[in-house]
Amino acid sequence: MEGATSGSYLYEPEEAELLNALVPKHFQVQAYRILLESAAAEHGACVAAMDGATRNAGQLIKKV
Repeated sequence: MEGATSGSYLYEPEEAELLNALVPKHFQVQAYRILLESAAAEHGACVAAMDGATRNAGQLIKKV
């Protein structure tokens, strides 16, 4: 049975052609996800730093 794997699955297009198309796309998506998570982490760190700076400035103003 042409195109069948060890189970009862039939791939259209062939399994090798399908993998050749999907594997590079999978790695591209994973690289993009990593970049998005990195950008989100950087923005989160900036927000936390600015929050701390705002609180510190507020405390200094109250002391003066």
